[in-house]
This record gives sequence, C-alpha cells and structure tokens, in this order.
Amino acid sequence: MILNELLEKINQEMFDEIDCDSILDLRDCEVFDSNWINLYSQIEQLKLTKEYSEESKRFSDEYRKKAFLQVYNLSQNSDLAACISDDFGLIFDSMQLGVTTSWLDKLIQSYRSSKIPYGNL
Repeated sequence: MILNELLEKINQEMFDEIDCDSILDLRDCEVFDSNWINLYSQIEQLKLTKEYSEESKRFSDEYRKKAFLQVYNLSQNSDLAACISDDFGLIFDSMQLGVTTSWLDKLIQSYRSSKIPYGNL
C-alpha cells in the first residue's frame, strides 16, 4: 500500500535542518490550510454516504499512529507529528473512498520526495 511506501520516506534527514515551528506556521497559511480542510470535509461527507467500515477506521488509525510515532521519534515535536499523522489519515481515507484531487497528488508527492508538505503545493 502507498502509505507503507510513504512511511519509509520519513527519515531523519527530513528533520535535521528544519524549524518545526516555521513548518507548522506554513501549514497554517491560507493556501495549504484551505486545501487541506476542503479535502477533509469532502471525505467526511463521503463517509456518511459511502461504505466506510470499522476495519477501514482501524487501518486508518493504525497508519496515523505509525506516522505520529515515527515523526515524533525523529523530530521530538508532537504538534508536527500530529499534523503528519492527520495527513496520513487523510491519504488513507481518500484512497478508501476513491477520492483523488491534484492537491492530494501533490501532498502525496511531497512525502514521496521525503519532504514535509506545507504552503502552496
């Protein structure tokens, strides 16, 4: 699954020379935040109308937990770990529900490139 590939791309080099607070600020900027929230809202609406099983929720939670722990262990920053964990939940849920957008593709590509997504993707 793509999330396993993305987890493998999260490495120490991603966190060696970054300022976690600056990254978090850039994720809060309008262009990133509005795209993230729009996709999240779309997925949450689909969960109400499409089949989203307890097994899917369990897998989503597992990937979120793995991402959180991996990022926290590398960065020692729980806020950044929570954001990346949320990204992994968003990616998993979108795949389960068949949602694709160009912005989501760019989010995934950031992780494939071992980069933390932020700002204008």
